[in-house]
Amino acid sequence: MKRYRWMMTFVMIWIFAVACDDSSAEQDSETADAPMDSSSEENDSETDSETDSGTATDTEDDSGSEVADTIIVKLNVPADFDGNPELLAAMFFTSSAMEGMPNAFGQAVSGPGIVAGQPFEFEIPQTDLSGNTLDGTYYLALTLYCEGGGGGQFPVEGVDWVAGNGEGLVLGPGTGAVDGGEMTLMKIPESNTDAP
Repeated sequence: MKRYRWMMTFVMIWIFAVACDDSSAEQDSETADAPMDSSSEENDSETDSETDSGTATDTEDDSGSEVADTIIVKLNVPADFDGNPELLAAMFFTSSAMEGMPNAFGQAVSGPGIVAGQPFEFEIPQTDLSGNTLDGTYYLALTLYCEGGGGGQFPVEGVDWVAGNGEGLVLGPGTGAVDGGEMTLMKIPESNTDAP
């Protein structure tokens, strides 16, 4: 049970970060609605490459097409998976122990099509919730919130699921699509409250 307490704590922090990110998105949309003059549009196109450092970049694949800096993960779903998935949340750590507060919260996948016994492959950006590019070696942990569970706030024992593989992922600008490896979902076990 101790292994899952840290994840519950981090999910609470992640929810707080999402709420904060939503309020800044509202401010950004208000700023985006402001009229621009034509001279600022010209300057934007000339300086885009300078101002984009710190956010996800694109690289080219063998065909010359641009490939975004992302992480591709294959999630193994056990045959006894019995949840109705609502949200798949990502957390990044700089230590393989994945203990303590995450170093970054990644974007979440709403309503993932996860089915018992079938692998689920998905892709997430190499950015935190503020859009800053993750740069360095990170370890990825996932929480899958299901119907009747934590609803993206606090994982519920016996309802929500977690996954992680302990593989260090080298992330950063220009790394393209990074293989996040395979992870297997595990239901958060119910704690024994009858113990003395």
